[in-house]
Amino acid sequence: MNPQRIARFLLWGGLAVFMFSVASCGVGCVGAADYAFNNNEESEELAGAMAIGVLLFIISIVMVFVGAIIKAVARRSTE
Repeated sequence: MNPQRIARFLLWGGLAVFMFSVASCGVGCVGAADYAFNNNEESEELAGAMAIGVLLFIISIVMVFVGAIIKAVARRSTE
């Protein structure tokens, strides 16, 4: 497979995973704030979304770095 295509997939995929991580962290922050201020036991489960958001953020950073390295090192195709 063409390394430029792999790099492009990793770069765009990393951006998409980053957007999901931002949304997940937002949901987790709202749940944590509701639990902290209102002592609402049901929103404590939403705070677990922050852990998923941080994990997705780390995955997106790795995808973007690997994609950038592959794009910089790979030769240009003559398509």
